[in-house]
Amino acid sequence: MFFFSESRNQIESSSNRQVFKANQLPPFTISEFRYSPLHIRLLHNVFDAIETDIQFWRSDATKPITEYINHVDNQIFCSNVIHIISQMADVLCNACGGLLPLLASATSASVD
Repeated sequence: MFFFSESRNQIESSSNRQVFKANQLPPFTISEFRYSPLHIRLLHNVFDAIETDIQFWRSDATKPITEYINHVDNQIFCSNVIHIISQMADVLCNACGGLLPLLASATSASVD
């Protein structure tokens, strides 16, 4: 009897859901994110600063680059750079339609 009443409640709750018609707009919409010229300028400056720091590390012949990466003062910098790269890769994947279409096109035998 407990099972019957539980399934009845599930049926009643699912029948009370509001369904939108194809020509009816939802109560709110979120517009697609687009990069403004200011966004692109800020990203360019961030990537330029990262590249400058890494070039400085590589130009020092007295220390290997791993010593700079493993240094205590640079740990937050390195984790932030990895986070930025991860976020930008995620944005790129989403701009291409998601990860599944990218993987499908990368593993398909046909070349278009």
